[in-house]
Amino acid sequence: MKSACALLLALLSSCGIVNNLRVYGGAKAFTDDELSDVDDQGYVALEWVGGGFPFGIDIEAGVGQSGKEADSGGGSLDSETLELYVGVRKTFRTDKMLRPYIAGGLSYLDTELELSGSGGGDFIGADSTEALYVRGGVGWHFTLCTIGVDVRYNALGEAEVENLDIDLDHGLISFFVGLSF
Repeated sequence: MKSACALLLALLSSCGIVNNLRVYGGAKAFTDDELSDVDDQGYVALEWVGGGFPFGIDIEAGVGQSGKEADSGGGSLDSETLELYVGVRKTFRTDKMLRPYIAGGLSYLDTELELSGSGGGDFIGADSTEALYVRGGVGWHFTLCTIGVDVRYNALGEAEVENLDIDLDHGLISFFVGLSF
């Protein structure tokens, strides 16, 4: 496995691709009223950005997770969402230290809800869906690292958990730290 990772990094470096591995932390807010008790969630993500293509075009791929537990109707409601995403990014001012960007792509959302102690019985339900996302942000680039802020919106994701239709549209604001290699 280590050999495969080293080979992949060597291949990407030899192609002239500039790699950046980023860690995100922030807050997610769902727009659906069905999730009102857990609509504001903490968010963490790990993302790879490959750049160096003509015209400031980059490729991004990542995995993120959010979740929250709250008291709800005499019981507790626990919500967790796992997200995998891939997209295309346009970075502006690539020769400067301060670099704004816009991006868009596809994401796969896997959500799980658990309700317990509400008198009506416990349930655990899960569903997954595809969604689209758009985002924008700005990064401050140093020799080997990047720091920045990112704003994102996911749309068109819907799930059904225990006969409950849930709109997984959400907004997200996060800060990131990245390592270039």
